[in-house]
Amino acid sequence: MPAGGRLSAEAAVAICELLEASRGVHAGQLGEMICRTAERLGLADARLWLADLQQHCLVPYGGLAGDGEDGCLSIDGTLAGWAYRSGELQCADADSGTAAAWVPLVDGGERLGVLGGEMTDREEATVAGLRLLAGLAARFVASDQRYGDLAARTRRLRPVSVPAEVQRSLLPPLSCATTTTAIGGVLEPAYDIGGDSFDYAVSDDRAWLAVFDAMGHGLNAALMVSLAVSAYRHARRTGADVAGCYERVDETIASQFGPDRFVTGVLAELDTTTGELVYLVAGHHPGVVLRAGRVVRHLGDAVRLPFGLGNGLGPIPSQPTNTRIGAERLEPGDRVLLYTDGVVEARDRAGDFFGLDRLEELLVREDASGSDVPETLRRLVHAVLEHQDQDLQDDATLVLLQWRAIVAPAS
Repeated sequence: MPAGGRLSAEAAVAICELLEASRGVHAGQLGEMICRTAERLGLADARLWLADLQQHCLVPYGGLAGDGEDGCLSIDGTLAGWAYRSGELQCADADSGTAAAWVPLVDGGERLGVLGGEMTDREEATVAGLRLLAGLAARFVASDQRYGDLAARTRRLRPVSVPAEVQRSLLPPLSCATTTTAIGGVLEPAYDIGGDSFDYAVSDDRAWLAVFDAMGHGLNAALMVSLAVSAYRHARRTGADVAGCYERVDETIASQFGPDRFVTGVLAELDTTTGELVYLVAGHHPGVVLRAGRVVRHLGDAVRLPFGLGNGLGPIPSQPTNTRIGAERLEPGDRVLLYTDGVVEARDRAGDFFGLDRLEELLVREDASGSDVPETLRRLVHAVLEHQDQDLQDDATLVLLQWRAIVAPAS
């Protein structure tokens, strides 16, 4: 399909009218308005679909509300799913002379779903209008997720536990992308437990990422990891570096939960202009650096005690003080993967661990296939779920960062 194309005057008017009419309407009305606008732009029988929490299928927007996968579209086995996975408009000719078309809904790098229907023509102006409308629809859906519940209810195929509700309410968007950086995260099981979390942020020249794993399970673990994320964000937003963030989280967990409770994790900060990555490992599995199709480094040389047990950044017995903060100079295209123990310690029926070797092999394979950050994470976590027959006994969380160097213009 054409990648660009000039927007027609009729499409511009329709989209402007949608923007004007969208003020003050609720999410359900807005979905209907988007579909009517899509039909004005040449997409008959238009309908919005959102990815379910586990990214197995696409669910009609507002249509199922926890009724299971009946009536959904497989993300792995349909053209609609391919549009979602590839981020590109996909078409299939029909006997009627029209084409079934699926336009991805992407907001700031976060994949949300697709806009589907029957295209009456494939003119560049039609494609351009639908792409613009899909981008606007994605922004509306993302906004609904902040102040409404329709999108959240749509994406749930079964009830979510209270610990999982606490846990998911604090997550950032599952992915984002800028000219320099792509970051994504994924957390399973989607409907229960509650001891893991992740966070990230991106600015003009910095990207931050973190993964946390609270001891225990259930509501207490969910509350503890939520507090860890909040303390991390508070420190980060006040300008603290990785060491300062560690101290803030450590002190917060210790003061609220006492000496017998802790959270493990990894904190990292990337200079997106130079590729300099600084990091700290708080009693956690080290991160993995992938470069040019192979794993070149494990980020395990800056180990501290878990949050809540570290007493700030004082020296650890038997550990040299120069291990406080680690550093790695990334190269363009490098990927950094953080993960929790629920990934590598997932067991199959025979009792075999999923393991770090298997995780790294899959990471290398997805990189070689050209999968972007969100799709790589989706496939990795599905592999973990399949290994444990879709029934994880512990949270499994993955966070992936890819650095893209800025190419200076020729002088």
